[in-house]
Amino acid sequence: MIDGLGIAGWGVGEIEAKVTMLGQPTSMVLPGVVGFKLLGKLRDGVIATDLVLIVTQMLRKHGVVGKYERVYLILEYAPKGDVYKELQKCKYFI
Repeated sequence: MIDGLGIAGWGVGEIEAKVTMLGQPTSMVLPGVVGFKLLGKLRDGVIATDLVLIVTQMLRKHGVVGKYERVYLILEYAPKGDVYKELQKCKYFI
């Protein structure tokens, strides 16, 4: 699934593609949604790769990685959560 910009994408097999091209209905499982909010800034010497590895480790601990889940990451480096507040105004989050 592709979700960096709110785009959903699924891989399909040959049969599913042919059935869809012929106008027949097909079904799919909708993913669950997991929110993950990061606030603050990285300490000196910590790079983005370190952050991604820790986030992946935390998601695995909660059983998300390897499943068909939709994960939203909110990376917030602005003081007092300005980006998150703007997203709330736009109704992206409840």
